[in-house]
Parts: sequence; structure tokens; C-alpha cells
Amino acid sequence: MPTSKPSPPSRVSVAAFVYTGGAHPRFLLLKRVEALGGFWQPITGVVDDGESPRDAVVREVAEESGIRRFTRVTDLDYAYDYPANGQTCTERCFAMEVAPDTPVTLSDEHTTFCWRDYAEATRLLFYQEYRDALERLKALLSDGTPPAPRRDGAAPRAGTGRRTPRRSSTR
Repeated sequence: MPTSKPSPPSRVSVAAFVYTGGAHPRFLLLKRVEALGGFWQPITGVVDDGESPRDAVVREVAEESGIRRFTRVTDLDYAYDYPANGQTCTERCFAMEVAPDTPVTLSDEHTTFCWRDYAEATRLLFYQEYRDALERLKALLSDGTPPAPRRDGAAPRAGTGRRTPRRSSTR
């Protein structure tokens, strides 16, 4: 009797788009070490067993940037799947508002950081899904309404089964 191979377990990760409030928000980007890809990204990390995605995003921001004080955490209602180590990973995106003078202390996963406006942050982000999430955040900050789902289903859930890198990345 044929048996089906069990699908590999899935895991959940989070992406945190840390930004400064006000009329001209700035977005925090971190550059990963070369051994981990060397690209610009928001803060990311895996949700631990028994941990909520919101709690994971607060923990990951503290671990990777040293930021422990924030004004608000917002679920961007945007997620996408990608393969990672033989598993399907679903990454949920959040936004975290901080004060403009918030200091950043990097973990060893990153080499540097920058605060950028929307246009520059969009240009630097490596994966399309990150750019889509940032677009959602920009719309929420502008008028409180996220963009309508794209015809390809990218928002609120991409569901492509992989991350989509920029064709020619800017490192």
C-alpha cells in the first residue's frame, strides 16, 4: 500500500518595519552579514513555540536592534510563504512606531543600519514582498487604508511559495 510522504512542518516568522512617526516617517533597514545574504531588510525572525507573532516581533526588534521602547505595534495584515530549510515558512508583517531619536544597537546578524524615507527604503529592500509590505504601511500612515489586494493576490497574502528578489539588487 503506497504511503504518502508527510509534508515538512511549517513555521511562522515575522518581519518588523520599524519607523518614526510624524509627517515624514523614516524606516529602519538593516543590512545582513554576507554569510546571511548581505542584503537590506526589515527586522525578521522566527516565532518561538508558544509565542504569539506580536510577542515575537517585539522580541526580535529588541534582539536585533536593541529597541525596547515603541509607540505602537500594528499588524499589517500581510503575509507570504517561502521555503526555508525544507519547510514552508509563513512570514507575517508588522509595523512598529518609535521616537525619531531612538538609538539602534545591532546584533551580529547585521553589519549596518540606516533610516530612510519611503522611496529610498523601497529602492534598497531586496525582496518584493518587503516592498509590498512597506507600501501597505505607507498607505496606512497616509490615510489609514491599506492598498487593495493586487490582481496577482500579493496583498494581503502573496502566497507565491517563494520570496521574490529584485532583478538587480542594490547592496
